[in-house]
Order: sequence, then structure tokens, then C-alpha cells
Amino acid sequence: MKALVTGSTGCVGANVVAALLRRGYEVRAMHRPTSRLDALEGLEVEQVVGDILDPPSLARAMEECDWVFHVAAVSDYWRTPPEVIYRVNVEGTRNVVEAALRAGVHRLIYTSSVGALGIPPEGRLLDESSVFNLPPHRFPYGHSKHLAEEVVREAVAEGLD
Repeated sequence: MKALVTGSTGCVGANVVAALLRRGYEVRAMHRPTSRLDALEGLEVEQVVGDILDPPSLARAMEECDWVFHVAAVSDYWRTPPEVIYRVNVEGTRNVVEAALRAGVHRLIYTSSVGALGIPPEGRLLDESSVFNLPPHRFPYGHSKHLAEEVVREAVAEGLD
């Protein structure tokens, strides 16, 4: 099985890469041209330069891949303008799911965030069935991950697994 990992040079992405390698997957690690590659050092991966905001690079990266682990996101929300957060987290995810549908990958695994659930009411816990309850301007990162989850759910309804 060949798996593509977006966001492969980040903390979560690099750990996904390592876990897949331990399980015997062939891994293609996608990263931007400006990414530091320290996290992939010593790992037997095929590196491919691409960007989730660049659909042609996604199409090339997904060639011959069975699974796609979409981990790439803007997570440093305290220092990133909201419009960049939305562009990467929502539009980037849309690009990934559209490329996965076109490429015919067997499965897309999307990495979201607890921030996509909102804030729990006093004394309650949140789960995937909870209604997102934060105004977008209060927490753009959480709202962007919530919207990205909706993009993934729509793609699943179109046949993406």
C-alpha cells in the first residue's frame, strides 16, 4: 500500500509518516519547497514537493497512491491572519478531497482538531454530533477546521471513502 501524507514535516504529519512506515506502508511525504525537512531525516520515504493550495501538485503527488492522510493545516492561529487560516484549512482541504476523488484513492484520512467542536456548555462534553457554537471571529482556526470537516463530509457523500 502506498500512502501520501500532506503536512509530512509538521509534528503530527511526521509522526503519521513514522507510524505508517512501522506498519509497512510505502510512504510519499508531501512538503512545500520552503519546509524544513528535519522531521523526515532518516526515514525511508519518497519526498515530493507540493502544496495543498496547488491542485496540479496534488494530482501529481496522489498518482499511484492508495491512501491519503491529509494532515497539512495552519495551526499557529495566534500569529496567522484569519484569511490565510481559512484559505489553507478550508480551501486546501477542498483541493485535497477533489484531487482524491479524481485520483480514485481508496481512502482519505482527514486530521481535524478538537477546536472544530466549539466550546462545551457548562458541565457537558462535546463529541462529533455537537453543534459548533462559536462565532467565527472568536476562533477562526476552530471555525476553519469545522468548515473543513464539512468539506470532507460532502466528499464522502459524493463517494469518497
